[in-house]
Amino acid sequence: MADISTGDIYMEKVEFKKPRLIIAGHNNINKHSLSKINDYIKKLDRYCHIITANPDLENEEIDGYIDAANLTDYKIRNHFLIAVFCRAEFRAVKKESNIHDLVRFQSKYKLLLMTMNEPETRKLGRIVANPEQKPVETVLQEYEKYLDKVLQDMPAKGGNINVLMHAFGYFSEKLSSVEKETFLDLIERYRNNKVYLSLIKKMLKSWITQYNEHYLADQRFFYPYPEKLRNMKKI
Repeated sequence: MADISTGDIYMEKVEFKKPRLIIAGHNNINKHSLSKINDYIKKLDRYCHIITANPDLENEEIDGYIDAANLTDYKIRNHFLIAVFCRAEFRAVKKESNIHDLVRFQSKYKLLLMTMNEPETRKLGRIVANPEQKPVETVLQEYEKYLDKVLQDMPAKGGNINVLMHAFGYFSEKLSSVEKETFLDLIERYRNNKVYLSLIKKMLKSWITQYNEHYLADQRFFYPYPEKLRNMKKI
């Protein structure tokens, strides 16, 4: 499966598997909005396999379906992209059928999935631990079932804050009092809808690079999908 890479000012490039998408509903969009949506779909096409819906897809494994009009809603679009890039990477793990690949997948998606559904994410961890020594095919099937449940939920503000504070804990003994106060102030401002999540992530990513924190550098929470797909021109 092809990989797509994206760069970042703080970290090395991140590789993404190409998800398979169906985008429908173009006929219900006004002409002005459709132009902007089509521009965004062209960007999507660089990082995804966009498939035209037809009856022959019954046996094709699709990572996600979205109505084109919903691409204009940031929360819906963000959730959709998180889910489809996650499913695409899991498809690659499932194809290899290797428990070590699944362990790595769970490790790097753990914080991101916890923002959506912490209890179910903890179940995923127990499935991967596999104390009963089940065959890898059985583990993968069970894991996929619970992964789909987690991906149904949008990332929640409370979940994001919990993960941000967890990541902050890796640096709390290394930061100055001013840096700590600045970070905690940003958390409160985010809680009160005064700053974007991306600003706090950017601060954490700078510390990840500065202190060479490999575990956090690998977390999909910071890079759930290619950065160039994050924004759409205003409609």
